[in-house]
Amino acid sequence: LMAKNDPSVLEASISQLLAYLCPSTSSSKATGCVCAGVLKVLLCVSQRRPPLLIEHLATLHRAASPPHATPAHIILIAQILTQVGKLNKVRYHRSVWFMSV
Repeated sequence: LMAKNDPSVLEASISQLLAYLCPSTSSSKATGCVCAGVLKVLLCVSQRRPPLLIEHLATLHRAASPPHATPAHIILIAQILTQVGKLNKVRYHRSVWFMSV
């Protein structure tokens, strides 16, 4: 709810949230995985304040790597990248390239 209403409240916590993403080398059925929840929060942030995620794009790219990333994770990451891609042409092209790979 905070992420939707006022994402700037989470600005200082984005790195901490990203730390909860499982390593891409772990199983997609890892016990205690909270990746989907973290990605949903980051999606809400990206919809209101996409610049907050620019410095964390490499982490999101890694989170979309197999074997851990499920199709649902990849869709959430693609949605986040789409929001960041709206900031400028270069980010747009990088987002499109990532989604096409």
